[in-house]
Amino acid sequence: WDLHVHTGWYADISYPLFIANGVTGVRDAGSPVPLATLVQWKREILAGTRVGPRLLVSGPSIFEVQPIQYEQGDSLPRSLARWVADSLQAAGADFLKLYSMSTPMYFTMLAEARRLGLFVGGHFWRVGGQAASDSGATILDHTDWFDPAVCGGAVEVKGGLRHDTLDGPKCRAAIQRLWANHTWVMPFSLGVYPSVAMAPRVLRYKPDSVPGYRQFLAAVQEEPQIRRAEAGGLT
Repeated sequence: WDLHVHTGWYADISYPLFIANGVTGVRDAGSPVPLATLVQWKREILAGTRVGPRLLVSGPSIFEVQPIQYEQGDSLPRSLARWVADSLQAAGADFLKLYSMSTPMYFTMLAEARRLGLFVGGHFWRVGGQAASDSGATILDHTDWFDPAVCGGAVEVKGGLRHDTLDGPKCRAAIQRLWANHTWVMPFSLGVYPSVAMAPRVLRYKPDSVPGYRQFLAAVQEEPQIRRAEAGGLT
């Protein structure tokens, strides 16, 4: 399984390549593709009419474009969160992918996901990973949550790069807490962006015969984030 991918509209290319390289399941953690289309692809794969890995889909990542300053006891966050969660579940989402939102809305979305039995992933810039885990976050995407404060270390900046010093016992305590909450951490994986998933040095099976493969690589290599990852040697 690759538990954090964004294949977007490149399914016809990326899905067969996942299978060819032994990846038989993926978690699509936010997509510009309509959720109804993702659900249809998922059904086709299970029916054997489309080649691809088993899919867990969230549909769109959930943003709060203009976070509102809520008053205590305000019912607006609850009603908005309930509408979003109910709508996505009804449309076939397997989980919710939370992205950028206010702290009150974030915890309210977690509560609504618990109500529906949906698992939740996302990024946590305003909320610490342990607090997110304690409130029901199932997956902490990437390692943004791993702030030095979690492990009792300090931050040093050398040559423009951040270096964290970590305390082993405190790290173990933090990990045990996540384990007790059944919370998983998804690091930066091969399939976060298509060019990383499909980079020639990553995959063993890279048939030029796949329609559009060369154009696909040329297009995604223009992504600034990918160029930085390639320059840094990330795989």
